Amino acid sequence: MRYIRHSEISYCTVFELETSRKELDVFKKSMQYLKKKCNEEELVELTGWEKHELGYLVENIDDLFKLHVGRELTPGEYKIL
Repeated sequence: MRYIRHSEISYCTVFELETSRKELDVFKKSMQYLKKKCNEEELVELTGWEKHELGYLVENIDDLFKLHVGRELTPGEYKIL
């Protein structure tokens, strides 16, 4: 992962990063694991997010691959039909 830049937008800091597909896969699988193994209270305590919010994060990663990565580079779970 490589830092490119960051900016302050409203109430949050937005980072522009260069990252590998493998790094995104690890991040996605970690979020799925937390969502599956933790109850709502534990999730909020660990991440500050609720289950449905983590679900959106995982969906966003899936959408990135489906929309912006060619078929030949996408892992099986992201194949565009």
